[in-house]
Amino acid sequence: VAALGPRRGPIRTGGTVKSKIQSNVFIANGDWEEGQVVGWSAGTGTTLTVESSTVRTGNYSAKAIVAQGTSAGAIISQSVPNPTVYRSRQIKVIAYLRRDSGSDAGVILRLDDGATQTDSSAVTAAGWTYVAVQATVGASISALTISVRTNGTTTNAAHTFYMDDCYVIPTGGVEAVGSAIRASTSPH
Repeated sequence: VAALGPRRGPIRTGGTVKSKIQSNVFIANGDWEEGQVVGWSAGTGTTLTVESSTVRTGNYSAKAIVAQGTSAGAIISQSVPNPTVYRSRQIKVIAYLRRDSGSDAGVILRLDDGATQTDSSAVTAAGWTYVAVQATVGASISALTISVRTNGTTTNAAHTFYMDDCYVIPTGGVEAVGSAIRASTSPH
């Protein structure tokens, strides 16, 4: 039986064919369905694991436990591969975030091209909250980082945050062409 469309499952571990763009095309393990912390790094004072009981979609999400007394900063981050292909292009990064414990720090999604940092609004809710950042990447960048960051010091207790379904979307979206995926604004 043949099926048309992008793969849903992780590139490295196989999966079923569904109508959702594979998150691993532009970043590693953006939907966390590899069931492990692949492609992402934990920040200072943070224990980063995968979670199977608190997920937005699929079977897994990221769980970040930030120790009490940790200053505001990155708790989950990833360097985007091949950042120079995004030079002078507008991209959008989306994700779903939530805070399940702690009360004095929220989280934001940040896109950083080394010269400019673009932040989402802060999330402090216990339910999944959609966040997005959109920016035109610098013309001479050599690095591009996506991070989830606390916006305050975790003074009263350890805090628990979750992330799921993170995607990078170049201007104009993407299209599947045979077995390759390209930005729809780059026809060649």
